[in-house]
Amino acid sequence: MRPRLEERVKEEWVPEKVCLKKIADLCEANKTVDGKLGSPVKGQKGKRSSHEQRVAFHEDIIVAIIGTVFKQQPEKPSILLELSEDNPMVPVVPKQKYISDKDYILMEDETTRVRLVALPGCGLVVDEIVNGLVCAVKGKPTIDGKFEVADVIWATPKPAPELKLKLPMEIEMIFVSGLMLGEPGSEESVFVDLLFQYLEGLAGSLKEQSCEIAHQTRVFFLGNSLWRRSNLLAESFSDDLIKNAKTLDSLLDDLSKTMEVFIMPGKNDPCETMMPQPAIHKCIMPKSSRRKSFHSLTNPTRLSMGFPAGQKLDMILNSGENVVDALRNSSLTCPLEMSRRILQWGHLCPTSPDTLPLYPGCSEDFFIINGTLPHIFAVGNQSKFDVIEWNLTKIVSVPEFSKTYSAVVLTKDLEFIELNFRAMLK
Repeated sequence: MRPRLEERVKEEWVPEKVCLKKIADLCEANKTVDGKLGSPVKGQKGKRSSHEQRVAFHEDIIVAIIGTVFKQQPEKPSILLELSEDNPMVPVVPKQKYISDKDYILMEDETTRVRLVALPGCGLVVDEIVNGLVCAVKGKPTIDGKFEVADVIWATPKPAPELKLKLPMEIEMIFVSGLMLGEPGSEESVFVDLLFQYLEGLAGSLKEQSCEIAHQTRVFFLGNSLWRRSNLLAESFSDDLIKNAKTLDSLLDDLSKTMEVFIMPGKNDPCETMMPQPAIHKCIMPKSSRRKSFHSLTNPTRLSMGFPAGQKLDMILNSGENVVDALRNSSLTCPLEMSRRILQWGHLCPTSPDTLPLYPGCSEDFFIINGTLPHIFAVGNQSKFDVIEWNLTKIVSVPEFSKTYSAVVLTKDLEFIELNFRAMLK
């Protein structure tokens, strides 16, 4: 992400004669007049050095630095703090938000770190950002060893290329998330049956069966397709999971006879929970996996869908855990706004591995948005359907089916509409 930011710094700030510096280039050893170490500046230590450092104060200097934002959050869960001898072993109460008025931010590069002080209107708001972001900031050192931020540049990819043509008449796509198949004590099974009957052309009006349903040639299941007990040690857990997986496999097998089926895992599905989640193994879906029209995807995933007219529709799909976790670390409450910020930041899971488990040993950052922004950014398992457009990207929140009984249809005009199955029964 640094090369992308360096290029943008040259484009936007070099005309203002802003020099790009490493943080260590702005630092000096924090020593008193007699040569002894003075009071250290907390959190600022040079690379391979035991000497505390501080940013040197220069009245007229305006520089740019690039690094990773570290957000200090006292309310953030810490296993070391929970197991500390100074704390009694009490049940941990889950928190809705990990933010407080004690939060502050630092920037860290490969040399050292410095505390940031955001000026009003600079675009860097402590409560609205999350830990782990990579950005460039412009400003000047302060007399107390901090860095005063006047402007910020995010590693935002370039906008998606504009789609000049509509999708072919025979193409429509439908997005479903949060089926939670097998959840006890709910009326969901009725609506799941209705959903699959509708997709197979066995439900709906004659017009829908002959015209609309025939056009839905691709369906995407965005995580949490299976229900899972919270108590994983329950004796019937394995039996329930096997039964629900067989039911889902049969449903998807029938569906893949008439259309392309894409499925990705969520936190409740029988799959590794650390991000990025691998595709659901074919042994869990033995019937469906035999068909070429069935596709098991990673979470998150990026797809380039080809169409007969030679068009390419670029999509990023995810089950929504990254958005939910980012909201916990921010004052923002709107999933769509957080999804927009994630695209703006250029990173799909900035809070991994801090508060969102990350699979170890990845050779490169799987979550960086390379190239351009996608045409569609679909976020699954949300509380309601909504859609916005930003930088030629349509951001859609796909509602959790087990609670809303709704799916989302992408029409040939590239418009998203909600399809509510509860309303069909009225």
